[in-house]
Amino acid sequence: VNRFLPEVKTLLQASDMDSAIRPAVVELFASDADTETREQFREFLASDYITLKATALEILIANEEAIAPAKLQQLLVHENQEIRLLAALGQKISGVTSDQIIQELTEEVWNSPWEENAACAIARVIGKTQNRDWLELLQPILESEHPSLKEEGLKALAQLAEPGDIEIANIGIRHLQHSSPQVRAAAFHL
Repeated sequence: VNRFLPEVKTLLQASDMDSAIRPAVVELFASDADTETREQFREFLASDYITLKATALEILIANEEAIAPAKLQQLLVHENQEIRLLAALGQKISGVTSDQIIQELTEEVWNSPWEENAACAIARVIGKTQNRDWLELLQPILESEHPSLKEEGLKALAQLAEPGDIEIANIGIRHLQHSSPQVRAAAFHL
């Protein structure tokens, strides 16, 4: 898969943050990235291209890779909210540092209002980890008033659910009466 990295990098450098290319790249590398590929994405964190940087963050987090504290601190104060929020998620998932400044920045970013695209990226990444331990990190998304965010949160839950998972099924049941047909469909899928 890593033989496609030069083309992927070029595509991401030329695309917008909301491009359909980004989720496709994350899907491709989220669970099938070897050590060399993950190292390449780690290098992309230094890129000036926001889409490349955000995609690299998503892939590293989906693979539950720790990010170096110095890099994490830079990302937590980045001008782009999605980068900051993904970095906060990376810190919450990896718990990589006991550094008080990083912990405070993480909480500040996590507790700030989320833009829709950023929240969708968070839901997408949590779902890709397939790690049920991160279920509570979806709560702000599931509680959102935006139907598209609820839908993304429910889709992520579906990736975390195991057969017979009563807790996740109950979350889905609570959304079956939602006014949005997309939210109801995602809830039914649970």
